[in-house]
Amino acid sequence: MKFHKHAKIFPMMNDEEFAQLKTSIKQNGYDKSHPIWLYQNQVLDGRNKLKACEELGVKAVYKEYVGDNPFQFVVQENLHRRHLTAGQRAIVAIEIKQIFEKDAKKRMISGVKQDPSANLHEGRADVQAGKQMGVSGRSISEVERIRKESPEDFEAIKRGEKSINEVSLNIKKAHVSYSSGENEWYTPPKFIESARKTMGIIDVDPASSKIANKVVNATTYYTKETNGLDNDWVGNVWMNPPYAQPLINLFSKALEKNLNNKTKQAIVLVNNATETEWFQRMMKLCSAICFPKSRIKFIDINGNAGNAPLQGQAILYFGKNIKLFKENFNKYGEILWNEEQ
Repeated sequence: MKFHKHAKIFPMMNDEEFAQLKTSIKQNGYDKSHPIWLYQNQVLDGRNKLKACEELGVKAVYKEYVGDNPFQFVVQENLHRRHLTAGQRAIVAIEIKQIFEKDAKKRMISGVKQDPSANLHEGRADVQAGKQMGVSGRSISEVERIRKESPEDFEAIKRGEKSINEVSLNIKKAHVSYSSGENEWYTPPKFIESARKTMGIIDVDPASSKIANKVVNATTYYTKETNGLDNDWVGNVWMNPPYAQPLINLFSKALEKNLNNKTKQAIVLVNNATETEWFQRMMKLCSAICFPKSRIKFIDINGNAGNAPLQGQAILYFGKNIKLFKENFNKYGEILWNEEQ
C-alpha cells in the first residue's frame, strides 16, 4: 500500500525498536486497539506495524480516519507513542515546519487571515513546529544546518544514533584551516604521492613541520619557526598553507613572487574559496586546477582521518606538465586547465 505524505513525517523505527515490536506481536498477538490507520486509500499511520505484520505473516487490522485534520492526527499519535530523541523530534519539526509554511502561503494567497486551525498555524513556522515537537526553533535551525553541511550526520540523528550537540561539536572541530603542518592536521598521503608523480620530486614545502615532512619528504621544508615566507622556494614546490587570514593571503603572494623567480613547478592544496582575492590571484596564475569530488578528510597526528571540513578544496598546478597533472589528479575530481599553456 502507498503511504500518505503525512505518514512520512516521522522516521521509521531503528532496527532495535523494530525487533522489539515484532517480538511483542509474536508473543502477545496483534493489539487491535492500535489499528493501521488509512486515509484516502493510503496508510496514514502504522507503517512499522504494517511491516512487522507482513514479515510475521500476521493479519493486520485497518481503520479509516474520518477526521478533518490528518496531519495533526499523525503528530499526536506518534508524539505520545514513539520514544524519540531530541534530535529526531527536531527533524520531524522540519517536516512540520514545511507544512506550516505551505499552509501560510496558501492563506496569504487566498487573503484569509484566520483559519479554523489557528492554534497550529499562527506565528513563525519554526516556532510553531518547535512547540508541536517540544524543541526550540534554534534546534530546528541547527538540524537544518547539519542536513546541509553533513548529510551523513543528519541521517545518524534521524536514526537516533547521534545527538544534535554531538554532531554540532564535531562540525565545529572540523576545521576550515587545515595545513600540511599547522594545527596538527596533515595532507592524506595519496595526494602527496600524486604531486610527486606529477613534478618528479618535491624540493620545497614552505608550510610544514617535522612530522608532516615524513610524508611530504621535501628536500627543504619550513616550519612556523623557520618561516617559509622569508625564504626562496627553489625548484618544485608542494604547499598546503595555513588557511586563516592573513597567512593564506601572505602565502599566495609569496607563491606569486617565487613563480616569477625561483619556483619551477608548484602544486597547492587550499579551500575552494573562489570568492576571495587570494584564490582569484592563484587561479589566474595556475596552469590547471582540480576540484575534488568530495571534501578531503585530513589526517591527525595519530594517522586517523578527521571529520570532513565545512568547505570543499581545490588543487592548483603551476607549471608546464599539465598532461601529467591531469593523469595523476583526474581520479580525484574534475580538472580545468589553461589551453594556452
